[in-house]
Amino acid sequence: MKKYTIILLLLVASTITAFSQWSSPVNVSNLPERDMHAATSVDPNGVIHCVWTHFINTGFRKIYYSKSSDFGDTWSVPLDLSQNNDSTASSPQIVISSTGYLFIVYNQGYMGYSGITYMVSNKNGIWKKQKVANFIYGFRGIIMDHDDNLYLFLHHSSKIYYKIFDGQTWSNIYPTYDQYTFINDVIADQQNNLNFAGLKYTADLNYRLIYGIYQADSNLWQPVYEYAIDSAETPVIGLDQDDLPHIFYRKKSQINYNWFHPQYYIRFDGNNWSEPMLICHNSYDHDFIVNTQNHIYLFTTEIDEDENTDLVYRQIQNGIITDMSVVNGSNENFSLGHPEPVLQGNTLGITYIKPFGSFDCDVFYNSMDLISKAENTYSSESQLFSSYPNPSDGEFFIESNSKIVEPVEIKVINSEGEVIYETFLSCDGEFFRYRINLKQLKHTYLKDGMYYLIAENEKLKTIHKCIILNSN
Repeated sequence: MKKYTIILLLLVASTITAFSQWSSPVNVSNLPERDMHAATSVDPNGVIHCVWTHFINTGFRKIYYSKSSDFGDTWSVPLDLSQNNDSTASSPQIVISSTGYLFIVYNQGYMGYSGITYMVSNKNGIWKKQKVANFIYGFRGIIMDHDDNLYLFLHHSSKIYYKIFDGQTWSNIYPTYDQYTFINDVIADQQNNLNFAGLKYTADLNYRLIYGIYQADSNLWQPVYEYAIDSAETPVIGLDQDDLPHIFYRKKSQINYNWFHPQYYIRFDGNNWSEPMLICHNSYDHDFIVNTQNHIYLFTTEIDEDENTDLVYRQIQNGIITDMSVVNGSNENFSLGHPEPVLQGNTLGITYIKPFGSFDCDVFYNSMDLISKAENTYSSESQLFSSYPNPSDGEFFIESNSKIVEPVEIKVINSEGEVIYETFLSCDGEFFRYRINLKQLKHTYLKDGMYYLIAENEKLKTIHKCIILNSN
């Protein structure tokens, strides 16, 4: 089983093994030639919608669309959205309104990214195509706020512009910042302000990581916060339930051009930004999503120890990596990419590009149930006792936070709901502290992952989640 070296918040190196369970990959596009640049979103009814670029030759590309009503098990026959017979249609993005209307924006032209920006919308099953920007502006991205206002971002002469679609009409085109301040990824907070991560081109020919906010009610782009990180690239941003930003980015590790670079993570606690947390050393593409419990689900294309490219999943809680697995792997370098996560209830899904043969690539989809067998039963937390360190390597302490009179039964449950450790403590009305060493279990293979520590007697039952890393 493949292993990856990670660095925790306190920069303690650990090696962890995959333990989450992913479904078998489903081919979404299933077209001849090459598919690339997939984008995915989920509508209010739980239907997944996916768009991508279909590469026919260097000067001819089309935009295709497919959907799944059973959360990724089966997909509709790909639909040609761009309907072009020549030219290059590329870089599609998709957003969905609260009422289920689809909006897909892409670029189409003859000179790479310079071309006309089109939007294809679907209202009540009827597709409609319209031009939304001329060839002067290049398509940069789209975002929809919580009032279903669609923001279209464009670029021209090293400057970012935007225009707004309210569902009926488009606004004029407005500038954001001065030249060389680039908006890379945007998300709307609960007040409909736009939070973004981007890059600023500096006088020493470098790119510095930046964060900024657009105040929708006053139509004001606030001054950006420049994080003291140079040589940054491809930042992506997400917000937790408190509207606090989390940013992942890559940092160029050498002056010469290289596809793969170290990946870092920073977060804002309301007062200060954290120090950068190194996630991996050789990343290419990445994206993430945050659930209602502030769990971060991160997907990264990276090189493993055998010099192959893998799509790797990590779950991060409070700055600690608590789960990690390989979603899909490849025997080739620079071949897996463009991960797009989606979340519905307790099901986490991911679309991505994977090659087959010497040149062809298809869009694939995998999913995972986020609720394990054990967590369905053991889900409560208590402050009646503490366990530390957490994470641990399988050796840790349990300590009561109050005096306990009755004998206490202690159990450790794995993610499958199996009891792997059990003992009884006589407390006699005193505080207790007890060492548990799961590494000494003779008949149990201790895997890295989530475990449940349970202490109970006739008067109490308390449960703690424990993370075990680097157990072998």
